[in-house]
Amino acid sequence: MMLTSLNGHDLFNPLMQGDQILYIPSHLWEEDDFRVIVETQTWDSLPKPKWFTYPNGIQPGFVMSGPNFEGAYFCRYWRYAWDGISGYMPDLRTKSNSELTRGDSLFRFHFMSKYLIKATLDEITEGES
Repeated sequence: MMLTSLNGHDLFNPLMQGDQILYIPSHLWEEDDFRVIVETQTWDSLPKPKWFTYPNGIQPGFVMSGPNFEGAYFCRYWRYAWDGISGYMPDLRTKSNSELTRGDSLFRFHFMSKYLIKATLDEITEGES
């Protein structure tokens, strides 16, 4: 699990719906520390229930749409939630809408099954067509 491109603000290779991303807050841009944090941690090594929590505000998610005219994307972000049956499971942080995020704060990062992302996208967009 490692970063696979510089960021989502790449005009020649824009992010697409379903691309997995990490949001990296601007206060970490001046340092390369976030690369070490991201590249040395694995999801299953994090203590539960913080399985989907990175330090310093780094957040995993995926792209819903974009970029808009300012290079921003609408994204959904993951959290770790107790479902009462299977234990702690990945869940969307927000159920009703996506969050507009600056493209230069998004980094491609593959951490979850593409089938889970597709199933989540299908569930979200089910009533839209």
